[in-house]
Amino acid sequence: MSYIFTDEDRAILKGVKSVMKGIAFIYGNNCEVVLHSMETKDRPIIAIENNHVSGRDVGEPMSDFVFKLLEDMSKADEPFINFFKNTAISKNELKSCTTLIRNGRNIIIGALCINMDLSIPVKDFFTDFLRADSDKYNGTKTAAYTQSTRELIDSSISAALEEVNNQRGLSSTERNRAVVFELYKKGIFSVKKGVEITAEELGISRFTVYNYLKAIKETEKK
Repeated sequence: MSYIFTDEDRAILKGVKSVMKGIAFIYGNNCEVVLHSMETKDRPIIAIENNHVSGRDVGEPMSDFVFKLLEDMSKADEPFINFFKNTAISKNELKSCTTLIRNGRNIIIGALCINMDLSIPVKDFFTDFLRADSDKYNGTKTAAYTQSTRELIDSSISAALEEVNNQRGLSSTERNRAVVFELYKKGIFSVKKGVEITAEELGISRFTVYNYLKAIKETEKK
């Protein structure tokens, strides 16, 4: 490959690495996720999650199958699904999905492969798939999917009120300030009309909300 990689190409592949972790986490330990880079002559693996599935590691070359696929799919954009035997270690059947990664000039700079071990019992798969791993999961307890900005803000206010109302002995002012703080942490005030809707729902003025936000930001600077 005569193409010389740019910093932008490397940044694209670096961004894919965080996506890999999410895929591996959501589908469990029997889902291997592999990232290939086209930068070097031998096209090595530059990142891999759950590598026990195939026994490969960072720095190793891509499989013959992926190499041939890249040659055949140089103009393709759709992911390619394949079933094959893992002859390297366990001879288990794997379901593989390979997606080519292109830069802004439509040049192939990498390939993302997802390999699912189909040999595991269904019960074990769902046990792993549905697990709640507190050591790896750092998100919120719930997620609200909404159809409008108003719904997003209203649901966030409801969640903040529920959180704050669990704190006993708060005055109405302390309650409102605490709700604004919760909404601030969720980024609600970066949404258009976030301040206006919050003021309306809490029964306070926009000026009061802005004062609370100013105090929060001043505290963060200290």
